[in-house]
Amino acid sequence: MQALQSAVLSVVLPLCLVSAYEWPNAVETFQLVAAASRKTTSLAARERELTADATARMTAASAADNLLGKPYDPKQAEGLKGQVAYLEGEQTRTRAQLAVASIESPEERAEKVKEATAEVEAARQRLLDATTPFREEEQKTRKEQAPLAEALKAFGEHFARSPEGLGIETMTVYGDPVSGMAVVTWHGANRVQLFQGQLQLGEAPRRQDEQKQLLAGKYPIILLSLGTVRLMAGSVQAMVSTPRPEWRDGNHVQNLVTKLFDLEGLLALSTAADSDAYRATVAQAVAAVKQTADRSARLREATGKERQALTDATMRLNELSRPFDPELVAGLERQLASQERGLAGRRAMLELALIEDPAQRATKREQAKAEMDQARKDWNEAKVPLRSERVAVDAERRVAEFAFWHLLAGVLEAPTELGIVEADITNASVAAKQISVSWRDVRQAKLASAELTFARSPDSAPRKDTELAGKYPVLSVSPGYIGFQVGNVAVRFNTSKAEWQGTDQLLELVPKLMDLDTIAGWPAMEAATPQP
Repeated sequence: MQALQSAVLSVVLPLCLVSAYEWPNAVETFQLVAAASRKTTSLAARERELTADATARMTAASAADNLLGKPYDPKQAEGLKGQVAYLEGEQTRTRAQLAVASIESPEERAEKVKEATAEVEAARQRLLDATTPFREEEQKTRKEQAPLAEALKAFGEHFARSPEGLGIETMTVYGDPVSGMAVVTWHGANRVQLFQGQLQLGEAPRRQDEQKQLLAGKYPIILLSLGTVRLMAGSVQAMVSTPRPEWRDGNHVQNLVTKLFDLEGLLALSTAADSDAYRATVAQAVAAVKQTADRSARLREATGKERQALTDATMRLNELSRPFDPELVAGLERQLASQERGLAGRRAMLELALIEDPAQRATKREQAKAEMDQARKDWNEAKVPLRSERVAVDAERRVAEFAFWHLLAGVLEAPTELGIVEADITNASVAAKQISVSWRDVRQAKLASAELTFARSPDSAPRKDTELAGKYPVLSVSPGYIGFQVGNVAVRFNTSKAEWQGTDQLLELVPKLMDLDTIAGWPAMEAATPQP
């Protein structure tokens, strides 16, 4: 602890002054931070206001420079046309909503409610008429796919398991030809759902965020989150999820999927010589999924206008049913102005994207570069009146940050028995009232990190079944992550080290890295800070 404090002090103050400096206590530190935060935030807002025009011009010129620096691309032009059309539609809907919201007379609003009610009913009927042929087609298809549904059900029944020791009393399986999968549900006493699983036939497209991790060295994990694991067993995608707290962390849920499904049997299907029946079922399932996707696409195209008309009519009815709200009108006016600026920018980009001649693109690019240089000069010039104030505010902010750092340095630990040699405060943000910390090994590899916010957490309610050190509420937990509240400080803690992942491991690890009792004794920053 003392070594860590000395390291921090040597950074923020000259060595000769470290021992002589009398650091502020927690209350005084919070007062410094809150005052600096108010001034920093206020000054930043005024700077944004003064530089708004120059910033917008810099952004537009930079985008034009990037676009014109590449050859003509018809696909890019088509994409921008789509963006322009979308923004035009959004702007039209905002104008319509603003027109309705601006009606002040209660009598006029009541009369408009009658008209809007009729519009909603008419739009709903048109949508019903447009969707009826597709519903009839779906019902016919489901009858035709009944044998496939039975085959998928039999597939699920063959590879699903109900092992002892998990409290399972019943297992229900059904085949879903629409999605090409067998769906399995395991219930405990009183029909309480314990687990749900899926077996998706035919290898699904891999997610971009697929984890490079293998279960038991041979089953690629596609998704691993709190209470859910999805993996590939040969050409079958197996998924298990559970709402049960005792099974929701990464290690337990991975163990579940090996107990609830015969993964070895699924893997063998890909190489079995006598798997013709399976391959036929896969082909039918893939065809059924494609058929469903095709019908959904045709439905969206055929009913898009009717759905939008119903949405718009419902919006008008809902708005007219409420009293006139001047704040809503002001908000919609700001939204419309923002949309107009965005639309103007997209139209300008589309105009440039449609230029095919290389020489003309080069000329336009030089103009964009010149505009960007001028906008940058204007941006710097706009901040000149606030320059002296910025210097003073930055100096006050640095003093508050130093005190903030020193306060945290006194509660961080770097236990060498865990392979940690450094607890490093990586960032102290006065404006956000946050401090970021990382724990590193002898090779400077980051083993864990945390973000401490000096406020009550906006996360969900505390978990009833889990507490840190027996007294601090845990808000959320997943493999490698735990969020908790210590007094008036919200903490988000992460680790990528495999042996530290899991609820039990995290609950044991965190108190070794932070003095939670001292943190819990700090007052709320708002309570410790007199209002200006």
